[in-house]
Amino acid sequence: MLPGNAQLLETKQKNRPDSLTLADRLSLRTNTLDWLLLLPNISAEFDLGCYDYNHWAVGMGFRYNWQTKHHFKPAQVYNLAEIRGEVRYYWHTQKIDTTYNINPHDRIIDKGDTIIKKKDYWGRLWSTRRFMPKHLNTTYYRGAYVAYDKYSLLLGKTGRQGKAIQAGFLYGVVKPLYEFKNGNTLDLDLGVSAGLCFASYDKYYNDRESDCYPVTGHQDWSIVPFPVINELRFSFIYRFGEYPLTRKYRWRIDVDAAYREEQQMIADSLRQKRTEQLIMTGEMKALRKLFDQYYQQVEQDVKIEVEKQAEAEAKKAKQDKQAEQAKKTEESKAAKADKSKKEKTPKVEKAKKEKTPKEEKPKKEKKSKKDKKKESAEETPVTSESSDNQETPATQDSTDNKETQETPEQPQKEETPENED
Repeated sequence: MLPGNAQLLETKQKNRPDSLTLADRLSLRTNTLDWLLLLPNISAEFDLGCYDYNHWAVGMGFRYNWQTKHHFKPAQVYNLAEIRGEVRYYWHTQKIDTTYNINPHDRIIDKGDTIIKKKDYWGRLWSTRRFMPKHLNTTYYRGAYVAYDKYSLLLGKTGRQGKAIQAGFLYGVVKPLYEFKNGNTLDLDLGVSAGLCFASYDKYYNDRESDCYPVTGHQDWSIVPFPVINELRFSFIYRFGEYPLTRKYRWRIDVDAAYREEQQMIADSLRQKRTEQLIMTGEMKALRKLFDQYYQQVEQDVKIEVEKQAEAEAKKAKQDKQAEQAKKTEESKAAKADKSKKEKTPKVEKAKKEKTPKEEKPKKEKKSKKDKKKESAEETPVTSESSDNQETPATQDSTDNKETQETPEQPQKEETPENED
């Protein structure tokens, strides 16, 4: 999509008066009435000016139907070949408005002190001005034509074959019918052409017995004493380009007014866009300044928050590390205690077995204090391997042994196998 200024420039170039291309000025036309009369025809027309307020166009047409094949000489002959050139003046009706000097066609007669206005009927007949235009889409035209004909006509007993030069006037209307997707248009042309004819011909008739056309007379070049209708038109016009009939053949005053209005609209649009850009620039500067203030404030807040969060995370990580170290210490202590317990349990059992009295000695001998000290000295290295906080089974056994030594009667009851039996 184009920017605003480029779009306005494109619109400005498109709506300028000099806007008709070569294709916009070209059209083709064919008359359906001639086709009904078995007379093939085609015409081309080209606008003289490249402006949309141009009114003049020139055209050239051809009609041809000559000497069709027959086994016998026909009783009726209809041969015609024509080349034709014409010039047309197109217009749309104008609304009478004295403000823009568009006045009705009145003849003004100045008789000194008085001014008499009389209606100009002839001028009104050919006028393009109306008090209230009705058919706004209708385009009118008038013009002149010149044609050169070669003909042979036998519609009754006597026929004429010769050449003719015609010249006259034409009048008609054109109405738009259809617009195609590519911009080309189809129009309907209704009109008539009539004028003078300057002809030279031979008279002949049809001799059926001899199957020929004997010549009975000759007429030199002369003017036909009555008006001759050259063409009745019920034609279809195909216009090329993207400029329809309703936008062509306009009045210069209307084109200039529309052009000035368009230019004023473009200028107003450009002025409005500049104003909006200035306002937008000021607003953007204010918004940018406000945004910078808020951004700096938010950046500081976020920085402080990030620092606090980092400190909290560091503190938490330190606490987690200390807790993990404490946990590992406790686990290592527990593991050492379990290991020492497992290692000392067999020694205690062995000591008990050694201290148990034999069956032959029912009573244990009392040990002297010197022996007790010796035994305690032997058991101390075992107890030193246990942990400081827990009391090992070896020490408990030693205390039990001391008690048993002090009371020799108790172990006899427990350890004598006979009493248990």
